[in-house]
Amino acid sequence: MRSIVIWVIDDLDENHALVERSLPEGWEERATFHGWLRAENALAAADAALGMKDDVALPDLVFMDFFITSMHGDEATRDLLALYAKHERAAVRPFIVGHSSLPAASAAIVRAGGDVVIQKPRTSGRSKPILELLPDLDALEGYRRVGA
Repeated sequence: MRSIVIWVIDDLDENHALVERSLPEGWEERATFHGWLRAENALAAADAALGMKDDVALPDLVFMDFFITSMHGDEATRDLLALYAKHERAAVRPFIVGHSSLPAASAAIVRAGGDVVIQKPRTSGRSKPILELLPDLDALEGYRRVGA
């Protein structure tokens, strides 16, 4: 069984660690994490992987912050999904979580094509909603869908 690739696009390293700490038990053994401080770097990596048809490098799950360096999360979400469309790879698009501490910002990510809102806590520790909303790694592994 291949590893689940999780991208966290957030301009703060501590929020990358928050997501990793908050995932359900057992995920650490089956998940590969990549934290992106700048959305444009994540977009460039996705474009390169899509161009090479390198599905192993593509994310299965993306936690998208709204307030990130140089662009907002809704713009980065639209750009990421446009890359999948450009490469005719919409069937392998990632599950995108709007993950901001402000509900309206996370909702904007969903309106831009994201899948679900999980509000990021304003404190360190663990994010209880991640534990509640993403309990089944096997379901995520089969998520990739056509025409998303």
